[in-house]
Amino acid sequence: MPVTPAFIADPTGFTSRLAVLVDEALIAGTSNAALAGLAGGPHALTTATFLVDFDFELYGNNCARLVVKPAGTAGATPCYFLPYKPDCGISMTLGAGADYFFTSTLTGCSVQALGARATPTVTHSNGRATYGTNLTAQTAAADVVASTAAQAVIDAMFPPAAGAPHVGYVRKADYLARLTPVNVQAARNRFRTAKRHHRVTNLAPAMYNNFKPEIGAFVFGVRTGADWTFYYQSTVAVTGTRHTGFLGFAVKHKPLISEEIVLGPAAQFYP
Repeated sequence: MPVTPAFIADPTGFTSRLAVLVDEALIAGTSNAALAGLAGGPHALTTATFLVDFDFELYGNNCARLVVKPAGTAGATPCYFLPYKPDCGISMTLGAGADYFFTSTLTGCSVQALGARATPTVTHSNGRATYGTNLTAQTAAADVVASTAAQAVIDAMFPPAAGAPHVGYVRKADYLARLTPVNVQAARNRFRTAKRHHRVTNLAPAMYNNFKPEIGAFVFGVRTGADWTFYYQSTVAVTGTRHTGFLGFAVKHKPLISEEIVLGPAAQFYP
C-alpha cells in the first residue's frame, strides 16, 4: 500500500523513522542504456531521461521501499532519479521539473551536490574496484585502508567545486559516523514488531563477514519554491531475536530477517 503522502507531508520525519530501501528495477532498462560503456567520470546524464515517477510503500515494520517508476505512471509522483555505476562518477543537473530527487542506495559510495540552489548538479561516485584491490584482509583495519584508497578515487570523479555558491558531500565516513551507541539505542526503543506483545532481544548491527557493519545511506532532495535542499539518512542492517506468543502461550523464538534501523535523524548536507 503506498505511503507516499506521508513522505510528502514530512520528508525528514519520514526518513528519520523508516529505513528506506531503493527499488529501481522498473527503470533498469533506461539506466542500463544510459550507463553503457561509461567508466571514470564525471559523466553528465541527460536529465530528461531520469525525470521519472515514484511511490513509497511500507516494507515490514521498520522500513519503507522507494519504488522508482517510469514517467507517466498513473497515481505516482514525479521525481528526478540518479542511478549509479561501479567505478564511475554519474552526474545530473536538476531544475523545476519535479520537487523530489533520489539516488541509488549508498553502501560505500559518495554524493556531491554543487552549484546554485535552483539548478544544482548532483554526482553519485563509486570506487568499488579500488576498494576490492586494497582490501588485503577481512579485518576492520584493512577496511579502513581500502575505504581510504577508494575515497581518493571517488573524490577525483567529482566535478570541481571551486567558485561554486554551494557545495555539500555525503561520504562513507559521514554515514558510518552515525553508527553510535546513542543512535542504536534510540532505534531499539522505536523498533516495531508485527504485534505489540512480541518482543525483540539482542538487537545489534549486522556485521559483514564479522569485520564491518552493513551500513548504508539514502540521499534525497526536496525542492521548495525554486530552491533545492539535500539530505541523507544513515541505516544499518540488524540482527536479533523476535519472541512471539502471549502470556507464555505459543511462544516461538525467530531470528530477525531483512531488518534495518535508522541511525539518528535525517541530516541536511546541502546547502
